[in-house]
Amino acid sequence: MKLSLGAKRPAAANPFAEAAAPRVAGFGAEEEDAGAGAPGPAGKRRRTAAEAIVEEEQRKRAAAEDRAAAAAAAAAAAAEAGGRGQAWVRPGIVVKVLSKALREHGYYKKKGAVVSRAGRVAEIEMLDSGDVLRVDERELETVVPSAGGAVVVVRGDRAGARGTLLAIDEGRFQAEVELGEGPVWLDYEDFSKASAAQPPRQ
Repeated sequence: MKLSLGAKRPAAANPFAEAAAPRVAGFGAEEEDAGAGAPGPAGKRRRTAAEAIVEEEQRKRAAAEDRAAAAAAAAAAAAEAGGRGQAWVRPGIVVKVLSKALREHGYYKKKGAVVSRAGRVAEIEMLDSGDVLRVDERELETVVPSAGGAVVVVRGDRAGARGTLLAIDEGRFQAEVELGEGPVWLDYEDFSKASAAQPPRQ
Protein backbone atom coordinates (compact mmCIF):
# COMPACT_ATOMS: atom_id res chain seq x y z
CA MET A 1 0.00 0.00 0.00
CA LYS A 2 1.26 3.41 -1.08
CA LEU A 3 0.99 6.42 1.26
CA SER A 4 1.25 10.02 0.19
CA LEU A 5 2.84 12.06 2.94
CA GLY A 6 1.97 15.46 1.52
CA ALA A 7 -1.79 14.96 1.16
CA LYS A 8 -4.35 15.89 3.90
CA ARG A 9 -7.48 13.97 4.58
CA PRO A 10 -10.70 16.07 4.39
CA ALA A 11 -12.27 16.82 7.80
CA ALA A 12 -15.20 14.66 8.65
CA ALA A 13 -18.53 16.41 8.82
CA ASN A 14 -19.98 16.89 12.35
CA PRO A 15 -23.48 15.35 12.30
CA PHE A 16 -24.50 17.28 15.48
CA ALA A 17 -23.65 20.72 14.19
CA GLU A 18 -26.73 22.93 13.56
CA ALA A 19 -26.86 25.09 10.54
CA ALA A 20 -27.49 28.76 11.34
CA ALA A 21 -31.06 29.53 10.37
CA PRO A 22 -31.35 32.68 8.29
CA ARG A 23 -33.30 35.52 10.03
CA VAL A 24 -36.45 36.36 8.16
CA ALA A 25 -37.40 40.01 8.16
CA GLY A 26 -40.47 40.76 10.26
CA PHE A 27 -40.26 37.80 12.64
CA GLY A 28 -38.06 39.44 15.25
CA ALA A 29 -40.75 41.88 16.44
CA GLU A 30 -43.28 39.10 16.82
CA GLU A 31 -40.90 37.10 18.95
CA GLU A 32 -40.29 40.10 21.22
CA ASP A 33 -44.04 40.77 21.62
CA ALA A 34 -44.64 37.13 22.42
CA GLY A 35 -42.36 37.53 25.40
CA ALA A 36 -44.64 40.24 26.93
CA GLY A 37 -46.96 37.61 28.36
CA ALA A 38 -44.15 35.33 29.47
CA PRO A 39 -43.30 34.92 33.15
CA GLY A 40 -41.15 37.72 34.53
CA PRO A 41 -38.97 37.78 37.62
CA ALA A 42 -40.10 35.52 40.44
CA GLY A 43 -42.49 33.76 38.05
CA LYS A 44 -44.90 36.72 37.74
CA ARG A 45 -46.61 37.16 34.39
CA ARG A 46 -46.07 40.55 32.81
CA ARG A 47 -49.19 42.42 31.61
CA THR A 48 -49.59 43.20 27.95
CA ALA A 49 -50.53 46.71 26.83
CA ALA A 50 -54.04 45.52 25.93
CA GLU A 51 -54.56 44.04 29.40
CA ALA A 52 -53.40 47.25 31.04
CA ILE A 53 -55.94 49.26 29.00
CA VAL A 54 -58.78 46.88 29.92
CA GLU A 55 -57.90 47.06 33.62
CA GLU A 56 -57.81 50.86 33.54
CA GLU A 57 -61.24 51.00 31.88
CA GLN A 58 -62.63 48.65 34.50
CA ARG A 59 -61.20 50.80 37.29
CA LYS A 60 -62.77 53.95 35.80
CA ARG A 61 -66.12 52.20 35.37
CA ALA A 62 -66.11 51.00 38.98
CA ALA A 63 -65.25 54.50 40.23
CA ALA A 64 -68.08 56.01 38.17
CA GLU A 65 -70.54 53.45 39.58
CA ASP A 66 -69.41 54.26 43.13
CA ARG A 67 -69.97 57.98 42.54
CA ALA A 68 -73.42 57.33 41.08
CA ALA A 69 -74.36 55.14 44.05
CA ALA A 70 -73.17 57.81 46.51
CA ALA A 71 -75.20 60.50 44.70
CA ALA A 72 -78.30 58.30 44.71
CA ALA A 73 -77.89 57.62 48.43
CA ALA A 74 -77.53 61.34 49.16
CA ALA A 75 -80.65 62.13 47.11
CA ALA A 76 -82.62 59.42 48.92
CA ALA A 77 -81.49 60.75 52.30
CA ALA A 78 -82.53 64.28 51.34
CA ALA A 79 -85.92 63.05 50.16
CA GLU A 80 -86.41 61.06 53.36
CA ALA A 81 -85.48 64.09 55.43
CA GLY A 82 -88.49 65.83 53.91
CA GLY A 83 -86.88 69.24 53.71
CA ARG A 84 -85.58 69.31 57.28
CA GLY A 85 -82.57 71.27 56.13
CA GLN A 86 -84.66 74.27 55.16
CA ALA A 87 -85.44 77.17 57.47
CA TRP A 88 -88.71 76.23 59.17
CA VAL A 89 -89.57 79.11 61.48
CA ARG A 90 -92.16 81.48 59.99
CA PRO A 91 -94.56 84.20 61.08
CA GLY A 92 -97.98 83.01 62.22
CA ILE A 93 -96.92 80.11 64.45
CA VAL A 94 -96.40 79.57 68.16
CA VAL A 95 -93.01 78.24 69.27
CA LYS A 96 -91.31 77.24 72.52
CA VAL A 97 -88.01 78.86 73.55
CA LEU A 98 -85.29 76.33 74.41
CA SER A 99 -82.35 78.73 74.73
CA LYS A 100 -80.65 78.00 78.05
CA ALA A 101 -78.96 81.38 77.81
CA LEU A 102 -82.42 82.92 78.33
CA ARG A 103 -83.19 80.75 81.36
CA GLU A 104 -82.07 83.41 83.85
CA HIS A 105 -84.41 85.90 82.16
CA GLY A 106 -87.39 83.59 82.64
CA TYR A 107 -87.95 82.74 78.97
CA TYR A 108 -86.74 79.14 78.95
CA LYS A 109 -89.50 76.75 77.78
CA LYS A 110 -91.93 79.65 77.49
CA LYS A 111 -94.08 80.11 74.40
CA GLY A 112 -94.22 83.00 71.99
CA ALA A 113 -95.74 83.94 68.63
CA VAL A 114 -93.41 84.48 65.70
CA VAL A 115 -94.08 87.94 64.23
CA SER A 116 -91.21 88.11 61.71
CA ARG A 117 -88.15 86.28 60.48
CA ALA A 118 -84.73 87.28 59.12
CA GLY A 119 -83.01 84.22 57.72
CA ARG A 120 -83.13 81.66 60.53
CA VAL A 121 -83.62 84.22 63.29
CA ALA A 122 -87.18 84.76 64.51
CA GLU A 123 -88.64 87.77 66.26
CA ILE A 124 -90.96 86.41 68.92
CA GLU A 125 -93.59 88.10 71.06
CA MET A 126 -93.83 86.14 74.31
CA LEU A 127 -97.40 85.13 75.10
CA ASP A 128 -97.27 85.72 78.85
CA SER A 129 -95.29 88.96 79.04
CA GLY A 130 -95.50 90.55 75.61
CA ASP A 131 -91.71 90.88 75.54
CA VAL A 132 -90.14 90.67 72.09
CA LEU A 133 -87.10 88.45 71.60
CA ARG A 134 -84.85 87.58 68.70
CA VAL A 135 -83.95 83.87 68.79
CA ASP A 136 -82.25 81.54 66.34
CA GLU A 137 -84.57 78.75 65.16
CA ARG A 138 -82.09 76.17 66.44
CA GLU A 139 -83.13 77.25 69.95
CA LEU A 140 -86.83 77.01 69.22
CA GLU A 141 -89.27 74.11 69.19
CA THR A 142 -92.61 73.57 67.50
CA VAL A 143 -95.76 73.49 69.65
CA VAL A 144 -98.41 70.77 69.29
CA PRO A 145 -101.93 72.03 70.14
CA SER A 146 -104.81 69.97 71.47
CA ALA A 147 -107.11 68.09 69.10
CA GLY A 148 -109.19 70.56 67.11
CA GLY A 149 -106.50 73.26 67.22
CA ALA A 150 -105.25 75.13 64.14
CA VAL A 151 -101.79 74.31 62.88
CA VAL A 152 -99.37 75.45 60.17
CA VAL A 153 -97.09 73.06 58.29
CA VAL A 154 -93.50 74.29 58.58
CA ARG A 155 -91.45 71.68 56.68
CA GLY A 156 -91.62 69.72 53.46
CA ASP A 157 -93.61 70.26 50.29
CA ARG A 158 -96.68 71.39 52.26
CA ALA A 159 -94.82 74.12 54.19
CA GLY A 160 -97.16 77.07 54.77
CA ALA A 161 -100.36 75.05 54.52
CA ARG A 162 -102.86 75.45 57.35
CA GLY A 163 -105.01 72.73 58.83
CA THR A 164 -106.72 71.30 61.88
CA LEU A 165 -105.21 68.76 64.24
CA LEU A 166 -107.42 65.66 64.42
CA ALA A 167 -105.52 63.17 66.58
CA ILE A 168 -102.18 62.62 68.31
CA ASP A 169 -100.05 59.48 68.41
CA GLU A 170 -97.66 60.06 71.31
CA GLY A 171 -95.79 56.80 70.71
CA ARG A 172 -94.86 57.78 67.15
CA PHE A 173 -94.51 61.52 67.91
CA GLN A 174 -96.95 62.24 65.11
CA ALA A 175 -100.31 63.87 64.67
CA GLU A 176 -103.09 63.50 62.11
CA VAL A 177 -103.81 66.83 60.48
CA GLU A 178 -106.71 67.71 58.22
CA LEU A 179 -105.46 69.70 55.25
CA GLY A 180 -107.22 70.75 52.07
CA GLU A 181 -106.11 67.53 50.39
CA GLY A 182 -107.43 65.37 53.22
CA PRO A 183 -106.01 64.04 56.50
CA VAL A 184 -102.26 63.31 56.69
CA TRP A 185 -99.90 62.16 59.44
CA LEU A 186 -97.07 64.57 60.25
CA ASP A 187 -94.13 64.45 62.65
CA TYR A 188 -94.33 66.89 65.54
CA GLU A 189 -91.43 68.89 64.11
CA ASP A 190 -93.17 69.33 60.74
CA PHE A 191 -95.99 71.54 62.01
CA SER A 192 -96.70 73.98 64.82
CA LYS A 193 -99.65 75.59 66.52
CA ALA A 194 -101.04 78.56 64.60
CA SER A 195 -100.96 81.91 66.38
CA ALA A 196 -104.12 83.95 66.83
CA ALA A 197 -103.14 86.52 64.20
CA GLN A 198 -102.07 84.62 61.12
CA PRO A 199 -100.25 86.63 58.42
CA PRO A 200 -100.76 85.87 54.72
CA ARG A 201 -99.16 82.63 53.55
CA GLN A 202 -95.52 83.14 52.48
